[in-house]
Amino acid sequence: MYWGAAKREARLKCDYSFKSLEENIDSFLDKAGDLAHIRRYFRRSMDFIEAYSRCTDGREVVQEVKKFVEKKYLSHRKVRVPSDLV
Repeated sequence: MYWGAAKREARLKCDYSFKSLEENIDSFLDKAGDLAHIRRYFRRSMDFIEAYSRCTDGREVVQEVKKFVEKKYLSHRKVRVPSDLV
């Protein structure tokens, strides 16, 4: 993730000449090293590791991973009704 983010910054802001890369490499690495992104990636990786370690069957793993991979659609035009009222 870190190197991918650094390469993305380089692609957006550099012409890929050696001189340009040499001058800007520190800023690319600093921008890619945002602590919030690193923590989010770490948390997501740990979710996958925990799901695989808890489950013994492949189907269980799929159900467990779906809990944090799939986003629930919440429309801004509808009023949410708590599940205990339905």
